[in-house]
Amino acid sequence: MKNKEFVSFVEENREQIAETLEIDTLKEELETLKKEMEMLAIFKKFFQNDEDTNKSKINELKSKNKQLSQEVKNSKSMVVNLQQEHKQQINENKKLQTNYATLTQENQTLQQELHKAKETPLNKLQSLYSTLSSTTQSGIKNSLHSDDPLTLYASGILHIEPLWEYAKYLLLEGKTEDFVTLREIFYMLFESYKNVEDLEYQNVLLEEEFDSHIHIRDANSEPAGTIQTIQLKGFCRDGEVIKKTVVSVA
Repeated sequence: MKNKEFVSFVEENREQIAETLEIDTLKEELETLKKEMEMLAIFKKFFQNDEDTNKSKINELKSKNKQLSQEVKNSKSMVVNLQQEHKQQINENKKLQTNYATLTQENQTLQQELHKAKETPLNKLQSLYSTLSSTTQSGIKNSLHSDDPLTLYASGILHIEPLWEYAKYLLLEGKTEDFVTLREIFYMLFESYKNVEDLEYQNVLLEEEFDSHIHIRDANSEPAGTIQTIQLKGFCRDGEVIKKTVVSVA
């Protein structure tokens, strides 16, 4: 009977029971939906926070990039300025080098002029004599006395012809270095001596015919021909040849 009553109750209240069940189902679904919405809200908040963080980082990176761009621009400007300064420095160095070279040249010229100013004929004569070999100095010791420059000069003036003869000897013997030095000594002394004794150099021209009466051939000359080089000037007095000019003939 109880089963029948229960069945009968269910039949009589079917619609109400169905509505009750449907309401419960809806409640469960609503509860599930609420939970899902809560989860969505949590996820949204999480991603929102992450997005804000990314935006902040992006803004920070943009700011740093702008700062770096400005630094790069400043660096480029500094490089340009340094290059200009370097170029100016190079130009300044070139000017200084040019000025230094000019001043050095001027100083050398002044030193040379000072040396010339200090070099009196007597000192030059003493200097030339000192460069002669000991053999040559010994050979002319009776003509040149080297006690001091003045004595050297005076003795040379008094022995002008022996000096010329010894210079000729050196040339013919091939002792070129001493010959050139003694020839210069002779020419120096002769310039002072010629006016006192009314002497003058023999007038000899290049390319004129060799004449043994008024010329002397050096050791390397041809027996005949024209004069190519005047090795040692001769001298004369009133047209009379005292010492013949030594020449090279070819």
